[in-house]
Amino acid sequence: MAVEADDDNDMDMFETNDFESGGHQWRLILYPNGDKSRNGEGHVSIYLAVSKTSPLKVGSDMNAVVRFFVFDQIRDTYLVKEGITTRFCAMRSTWGIPRFVPLETFKNRLNGYLVDDTCVFGVEVFVIENSGIGEHLTGLWDYSAVQEGASLSKG
Repeated sequence: MAVEADDDNDMDMFETNDFESGGHQWRLILYPNGDKSRNGEGHVSIYLAVSKTSPLKVGSDMNAVVRFFVFDQIRDTYLVKEGITTRFCAMRSTWGIPRFVPLETFKNRLNGYLVDDTCVFGVEVFVIENSGIGEHLTGLWDYSAVQEGASLSKG
């Protein structure tokens, strides 16, 4: 998902409309002049958030591989922050990079990110479905008496 935004030095935050990926609704949040509350001063800050219209329920969670990018309009390439697996839950429904790209780098016309007051940011989201395996591997086991090389079986 890519978003185009005009350069506006007075804009504190830009938030996309909801978009769908992996069966969930998301929003891309951009702080063009940095998210100062998370030490993002002097940088463009970028976040992915679970949509408020379909929040995760308490006790449920999901993992997703997230890749943020900004488009170099001169070279027709992307600056990409490689995919990072992160966990989203009701208590932590937003994740991102407060120091995504330095403002000086972003605003330098030669870098191609901001051309004619236009830039293109985006995010790729790959949701990793919970297999539920962890729910079936519960219990207390005493391995202190097991010798090296021995096999374990349900007896």
